[in-house]
Order: sequence, then C-alpha cells, then structure tokens
Amino acid sequence: MRKNYLIYLSFIILTLSGTTAFAQTSTYSSGEDIAIAFYKTGDIAPNFTNWIENTAPYINTPWAKREDVMKKERGRVLERFNQYNPLESDLTIRTKVILEAQEVFEEIDENIVETTYFLNISFLDNEDVMYFPYVHANQNYAVMPFGLEKITRTEINKPEYDFYIENLIPKRPYYLNIDMRANQAVTKRPIEMDGINQWVLKTNIASSEIWDQNDALIWEYTAPWYTSPELEKLQNIYDLKKDNNSSKGDIKPFLHKAE
Repeated sequence: MRKNYLIYLSFIILTLSGTTAFAQTSTYSSGEDIAIAFYKTGDIAPNFTNWIENTAPYINTPWAKREDVMKKERGRVLERFNQYNPLESDLTIRTKVILEAQEVFEEIDENIVETTYFLNISFLDNEDVMYFPYVHANQNYAVMPFGLEKITRTEINKPEYDFYIENLIPKRPYYLNIDMRANQAVTKRPIEMDGINQWVLKTNIASSEIWDQNDALIWEYTAPWYTSPELEKLQNIYDLKKDNNSSKGDIKPFLHKAE
C-alpha cells in the first residue's frame, strides 16, 4: 500500500499568559519565509513581481493603487530576501503530534532480558511524515528536515518513561515546534510528490520542542552544533560555554498534572 507522506500543518499562534513558566517565543515560518529561504539557499533571484502579483495585498487592491502596492511590497520583500542568511537564519514549523511512551523488551539469553524505553512522536494528520508543504504565490514548496526520524523516536530512561506514563494522555494532541537551518535547495526542477509538483528545500534540524495545551514545555532536543540566537546573545554577554549534553534531547517536567 502506497504511503501518503503529505501532512497539512496547522499553524496556530497561541496567546501566551504572562504567568506561563515556559514561554513560547518562536515566530512560525510563513510560505513567504520558505520561498525566500529556498531561493536564497539556491542562490537564485526569484521573480518578485510575479510573487507580489499573486499575493493578497496586491490582488485585493484597486487597479489605480496597485502600482504603489507593487513598489512598497517589492521593497519589503527585497529587503527580507537580502537579510536572510541560510547559515544563520532559523526556519520554524509547528504542527500537532501524538505522544507515546513505549517499553521494549529484548531477550539477551534465557536469564537476561534487556529493557529499553522510547518516546514516540507521531504526526496527527499522518504517521509517516517525510516533508512539510508550503505554498507561496501559487508555487508549492516541500520542506524536508534531515534526520526527522531521530526526533520522532527518542530513547529515554526509566524515570522519564515513568513520568510520561503518568502524565501523557493517550491520543491527545500536543504541539511540536521544529527550528531548522536551510541546507540545500533543489532548483533544477520541482519534484512530484503526492500528485503535486513541489520545490524541495532540505534542512537540518537545529532544535525541537513539545508543548502541551497549557503552554508547558515537556520535551526538547538541541543539536550539538546549534546555538539559538537568544542563547548566543547571552553567551556573548556573560561568556557562557555551550552545554553539549543535550544531543539526545533534554526532558523538561510538566508544571502541572495533565487534565
């Protein structure tokens, strides 16, 4: 049976409470963000006029004023394009996931059974996600994070397993944020996936987080090579050294029992 790898993202911006201990600060990437990243990474200048002509600010403007909108939007997009740096600029996606704590037994011999524990992350709309689709100015883009399977099945220890068994609610959606850096843009031609021609942008996962419905951070992963812009600022101010012990993902506790 053919697997359908397409997942449609729900881009949900939550209104955060000032009393939330772990505050979400990410700005989630739009179709325009992905399009800019694709062309800048591929070292190609897009057709900005075509972009603007296919976006709402231009389409919804009366003909007499469209020239002014074109000039304003062109300047805005060109500035964003010039400021984007694939080596330093993060892309962030957000989607819903289901979490499962799993206990696995392996018989080493007749007297020894080895037990390992995992936190499994499956996507709400499709378990077998390969890419994340975006659309901008009538063009389709497929964001492909390298190593996505490494964060969707993470080995944890026994106390962490017990913690998740006690707190996770089966089949209840949680929110997954993934911060990425663009790695390669496949610019030769779009690739047909799930019946749609899509421009492929390959990325490296810098960090990821799982949040519950009450904005409590319950799991996070940080790649050994990655330093967030916020942490980098703190390091520059206080001369802090980066903690590289988070290569497998750091467990953050619930602030409350799940309801």
